[in-house]
Amino acid sequence: MSKVIRSLWPLLLLGLLVNTAYSVMWPLTTIYLHNNLNLSLVVSGMILAAYSGFNVLGGYLGGVLTDRFHAKKVGLGLLGGLVLDAAAGFFWNGRLAYPIVLIVFGLLTGGMLTLITAVAAHLSRGSGRVFNVLYIFINLGLVVGTASIGILFHHSLKPIFFLLIVCYLLATGLWAKYAGRLSQPVRGLRKGGVASQTPAKRGQLGMMRIGLVLVSLTLMWLTYAQWMSNVSVYIQNQGLRIRLYSHLWVYNGILLIVVQSLMTKVSRIKALPAQIIVGLGAIGGSFLLYK
Repeated sequence: MSKVIRSLWPLLLLGLLVNTAYSVMWPLTTIYLHNNLNLSLVVSGMILAAYSGFNVLGGYLGGVLTDRFHAKKVGLGLLGGLVLDAAAGFFWNGRLAYPIVLIVFGLLTGGMLTLITAVAAHLSRGSGRVFNVLYIFINLGLVVGTASIGILFHHSLKPIFFLLIVCYLLATGLWAKYAGRLSQPVRGLRKGGVASQTPAKRGQLGMMRIGLVLVSLTLMWLTYAQWMSNVSVYIQNQGLRIRLYSHLWVYNGILLIVVQSLMTKVSRIKALPAQIIVGLGAIGGSFLLYK
């Protein structure tokens, strides 16, 4: 792990900064739309759906642009757009402006996260270790971002957007200076994990299996998204403070870091079905405990 960190620290730090900004925004979205802008949950849900759709579109476009153009130029363009979007949100965050800022944020963030993943895939030499370390840093950004909510948010988004501007300016400077060194795969990595399958074995995955994976992923996110939307409003309606909701995601991020660190040591292809079943059971069980 230390070799990966020494070799790829600019990319890891970039992932931390981008996900810190990302994790400050999305937990607040439903709360701000419903409680501060006085929009109904139906309207808030429609705005969230648009945001999520553009986030997916941004991920697709980020992949296309990274394939066709130099990653450094694509990254600088996306980060520049995020700085401008956060600056717009700092001054304009009312009923009309905030949904527009949010949708643009989703589009550009989706593209940036895809670019980070694409660069990691290029540098990994088929090893899953790079992704595991990257996800640890991304989840560290989740901890930092969500912890900042309870400190910064007091019915105004200006401190939130100011933090976003700082994160994106730091990320822009980092990417402009170090993107050039992230072109050669990390030396000394052994191929392992899911990514180490041979092309012949990958070809055995039929459309039915791929479809089942996509359906499972969709159902998982349908349930997971409830914690980011309806549960946040419910917690507020129960008279609990926003700081408690912020702490909930901090604990979630810490748990993710611990689990991801363990997976770098014990994850094996044969164990993946059991890991997936345990993970899905944990998500479902969380709602039973909540009830």
